[in-house]
Amino acid sequence: MQFDAACGTSFSSIHPPDRVPKVREKSAGFSTAPIISQRHQTGKPRSDHDCQHCPSCTSHAGALHQLPVSAMTDPRASVDIDAPLEVVWRVMLDTEAYGEWNPFVVRIETPQPAAVGNPIVLHVRWANGKGTRSPERITAIEPPATADDGTTTALLSYVYAGLPSKLGLVRGTRHQRLTQAPGGPTSYDTVEEFSGPLVPLAGPGRVADGFRRHAEALKARAESLR
Repeated sequence: MQFDAACGTSFSSIHPPDRVPKVREKSAGFSTAPIISQRHQTGKPRSDHDCQHCPSCTSHAGALHQLPVSAMTDPRASVDIDAPLEVVWRVMLDTEAYGEWNPFVVRIETPQPAAVGNPIVLHVRWANGKGTRSPERITAIEPPATADDGTTTALLSYVYAGLPSKLGLVRGTRHQRLTQAPGGPTSYDTVEEFSGPLVPLAGPGRVADGFRRHAEALKARAESLR
């Protein structure tokens, strides 16, 4: 998911060029993974930084982020949908119609038909009305398949492909999985697997809120088409 998710803005606008936290590496013989300081070097309160996870950002300069443990977990959402799995799957792959029903991913740009390896740009709208765009790449499209026990599953996945991911600062892969047992509802489960030193700036809390809104809207859309 998008790197600027926490604040609906870019990393450079949170940390101006002359105040961007320095990246340093450990000396030879140790891991060379980047070590990022999370201290704001603003010199004054920042009223334009509305990160929900960083209450200190608007109270005093030089404060370390005090992130709740929940902010570091992978965002996820689940919902049971009273519609056949195949109907839910069609809604998920009809990316040109997302603007008609999806309050979180309000528009998608991707070649048709959807295929593994295709670029996909998500236009996201947060609960506060702010928006951002997230370049991704489709990594999995597993159409509905039924196992010997009668359980049907399907999977759609894409990986964040923005510059911060290429630099190893924050990576994210979103999975959307459908499961339906014989005679039961379709279970929709989605999770974003985050990694990297700047994950807190990706705003896991807001992403989770968006996933919940996405799931509930998918349920309403699919059930209206069953």
